[in-house]
Amino acid sequence: MIADLPELTYTDVGGLSTLLSIRSLLHAGQGELRLVCPEGRVARILQISKITRIMPLYPTLDAALAAPPAAPAQPTGGAVQ
Repeated sequence: MIADLPELTYTDVGGLSTLLSIRSLLHAGQGELRLVCPEGRVARILQISKITRIMPLYPTLDAALAAPPAAPAQPTGGAVQ
């Protein structure tokens, strides 16, 4: 699944929590969540929160579509590292 976020100007802990919940549901079914978010405020929030360590961040929709499937994630015990 791809979340196309270039028009998003802000996100808070509720938005981050939603992304993590969606990722967990997809991951349980062997899926993945890719985030399209060019450089800017939201990209910085995603990087600072370290969500980008477990969900790929792409600058464009085309880049997200062209990327190969992610390698299986290592268990983190539910915590973002």
